[in-house]
Amino acid sequence: MTDDTIGIDIHRLSDGKMMSFSNCPAGFKALSKFCAKTAVTRVVYEATGAYHSGLERA
Repeated sequence: MTDDTIGIDIHRLSDGKMMSFSNCPAGFKALSKFCAKTAVTRVVYEATGAYHSGLERA
């Protein structure tokens, strides 16, 4: 089993696949759906000003 880590703004998984999601409600929803289909061990992101608050609320 491989542990995947998702880094917001990095988007690199153990298989090298890269994804990008918009910083808006639709992007948060797409990210949530993506994570639901992936064996995610952790999600990390940098809390930088207003850019992270929408993700936290979602």
